[in-house]
Amino acid sequence: MSSLILSFIYALVATVYIRFYSYTDQAFEMMVASWIGALLAFLLVELAGFVMKRISYFCWKRKQKEVL
Repeated sequence: MSSLILSFIYALVATVYIRFYSYTDQAFEMMVASWIGALLAFLLVELAGFVMKRISYFCWKRKQKEVL
């Protein structure tokens, strides 16, 4: 959940920066690209967390079988 909040903060900061401080002709395209980048980063962090939890669970389960 914290990675979602951080992604929203990043998208907001990137949007404000591009809107007010960037000297570019394609501000809207850059904002959309930053939103997509934030979404992809969020999904990758969540996927990595899910995979690590599954690996940890399977290692714990295998260790429990060895104990019994």
